[in-house]
Amino acid sequence: MIAPDEPTPPAADGDAAPEAGERAFRRGLVLLYDEADVEGAEAAWVEADSLGHPGAATHLGLVAYHERRDVTAAEAAYARGAERGDGNGAFHLGLLRELRGDLEGAEVAFAEGDALGHGGAAANLGVALHERGEVDAAAAAFARADARGHPGGAFNLGVILEARGDTDAALAAYARAHERGEAGADDAIRRLQAP
Repeated sequence: MIAPDEPTPPAADGDAAPEAGERAFRRGLVLLYDEADVEGAEAAWVEADSLGHPGAATHLGLVAYHERRDVTAAEAAYARGAERGDGNGAFHLGLLRELRGDLEGAEVAFAEGDALGHGGAAANLGVALHERGEVDAAAAAFARADARGHPGGAFNLGVILEARGDTDAALAAYARAHERGEAGADDAIRRLQAP
């Protein structure tokens, strides 16, 4: 499973459902990551999801997909997370649609995740745009992914900058990708620095 996104901030006074949802969501995280109790975590996330917690829905999708290979349940859960504003849910929805061959649907989900601030969604949106020949839009998506700390976003931004002849900016992007562990960044740096 992936690490959770930042938790939802506490609710305003008098609104108990979001607070209860956040408590149940956090309980699920503890059960899974500290106690390796997948069933307990799932039960906590079902409770949090019923209270409208976006991250809980996404985590239920992850459990459905990775533990049971239930693609239908995973897709529905990711969609609930995305509808509630969870960029991670939109990102995973895009990945699932891409796996099924629904490239248009995947791009829509990646765009939604990007709008919600998800680095991976921005990077995947950039790939889709680049494959369509929309290089300027792809570069902008990769730049957003890079700004959010995504290694592939930095690397792909470097590729575009290198193709445009902006060697200094490409080297800087590749260096950021290298710092974040992106495979291939070292080779790109060596190639650009070769005499």
